Amino acid sequence: PFITIGPGQIIKRNLKALNWTQNDLAEIISMRPETISQLIQNKQGITPDTAIRLGKAFNSSPEFWLNLAQAYQLRMKEETEINRGIAVKAEIRKYMPLQEMKKKGWITFEGDVPSQVKAYCQFWNLPHHPDNIQIDVSMYEGSQLSFCARQKNDDGHFTRYYTLAWLQKVRQSAALLPSIRYSRPKLEKLYQRIPEYTRDPLGVKSFLADLCRTGVKFLVVSHLSKTYLDGACFMDGPNPVIAYTARYDRLDNFWFTIAHEMAHVLLHLKDGNDCFIDNLENPADEDQRESEANE
Repeated sequence: PFITIGPGQIIKRNLKALNWTQNDLAEIISMRPETISQLIQNKQGITPDTAIRLGKAFNSSPEFWLNLAQAYQLRMKEETEINRGIAVKAEIRKYMPLQEMKKKGWITFEGDVPSQVKAYCQFWNLPHHPDNIQIDVSMYEGSQLSFCARQKNDDGHFTRYYTLAWLQKVRQSAALLPSIRYSRPKLEKLYQRIPEYTRDPLGVKSFLADLCRTGVKFLVVSHLSKTYLDGACFMDGPNPVIAYTARYDRLDNFWFTIAHEMAHVLLHLKDGNDCFIDNLENPADEDQRESEANE
């Protein structure tokens, strides 16, 4: 099934089986020897008339020859560079919304396939060779990351794949932030003082400054389409990271999301493998950790 066989190979095989020459076939089906040579080399297409003549000569149906020729032409077209490139472009967009990420300034690329493959590989810190247009998707297929949100059935793959791309951007950005030694006691005290900050007109700014002094890395990274995210938290080495998407430009959303992610940090982050990605508008059903963070 992985060998591209055209009508020419079958004609040649039949001639050998019948002990005929190309000239014999040309005479039998009333076609020029040069035409028979072109057919055997798959350099000339099979017309309905030719299919009928070959069918009569080799005791087969005209449909056999037409289907064989069509399958051969399709396979040859599929194997062209431009069509392989189309498949690669489509595959990348299955996992990453390239145009949206480019608009956000997360990646840069041109319209050609090598440029888009390079952007994909650089985003995921993968080795890249200019002559190789294949992409590694193991980080998507092998992910065991659990999402603390219900996913819609009609776009579940996009939700999961685009969320992993968003998380990769957050991890990249968090790694660039300066950090100080993380202090859990300081974070616990800050958590208890959240109501004080909410009553202060400048409370958000002062709160975030104090949050960073606990050793927590905080950053805002806008969500990608179909991800429906409010926030996330994970460990970057010894430092917790809290990411906020600002999906809703409202103070109540900010404070609830921050309090929720801080609760995850204090209650549930145990090591570098733990990660919580939250859609607080549409939470996952029966997730005890989410209920604890909400409380």
